[in-house]
Amino acid sequence: DHNQGKLSVMGALSTDDSGDGSWAYDRSFCVPGDTATCDPPVGEWKFDEKTGTDAYDTSGNDYSGSLTNMEFSDWISGDCHAGSCLAFDGNNEFVDVGASAGTVRTISFWVKPASDTEYIIDLNGAAYIWNNAGVVNAYGFTSPTVYVNGLAGTDLVADSWQYVAVTTATALNASDLDIGRVEGSGYFEGSIDQVRLFAEVLTPAQIAWDYNQGAPVAHWKLDECQGSTVYDYSGFGLNGTIVEGGAGDNNGGVGTCDSGNGDEMWDN
Repeated sequence: DHNQGKLSVMGALSTDDSGDGSWAYDRSFCVPGDTATCDPPVGEWKFDEKTGTDAYDTSGNDYSGSLTNMEFSDWISGDCHAGSCLAFDGNNEFVDVGASAGTVRTISFWVKPASDTEYIIDLNGAAYIWNNAGVVNAYGFTSPTVYVNGLAGTDLVADSWQYVAVTTATALNASDLDIGRVEGSGYFEGSIDQVRLFAEVLTPAQIAWDYNQGAPVAHWKLDECQGSTVYDYSGFGLNGTIVEGGAGDNNGGVGTCDSGNGDEMWDN
């Protein structure tokens, strides 16, 4: 717990109850300086094994899952949110966890769906999450709030990694947990990474922290000094296009920073 099993860890993971820096794994899920109730997940599947037929629960609660109808090639690296992840074929592959956490109020995961309609996670046969025509649905949840990429919203696009979190006002029992299918409805095609179950309703700030630990979701340095593209350095690919003004407004064109022409946009 002191250093997550590593030889050394540089930089605190968050803060403790007194506001001092903390390197404890449990505190890594807490927003620094936030006084809201904060607990680690009651179930966590990182899919970092890269081999075998088991997906281990790294929460410490021993809710490990069995890869069902899956092959060694379904363990993938390089095109995952973090570390390795699992690829599902949409036909009959899923991770069978079975009985897991009895109290669940928040579910989060990273997902790269192959299409805009996919069956992602089934908690117990009566409560599940699926993507219906590009919209995340939480069936059987009480007053659910859906977050995509750290912000409240339900739009989920195909063929792109996205973070999804769903909260429910009434606790659910993950008594028959399946990852990669909704039993009796359908299977998931695409990739899934880092599934977490929390006993508490995470606050919007905690969900944003779980998403990217406070990193910007877009970052334009404006250091290109040439060309009409402004690149996003956040890693989310939100590049921009420079639009030239009308007559009299920097009408020298885009230009470059060192042209010496003050009418150019980069040089101005």
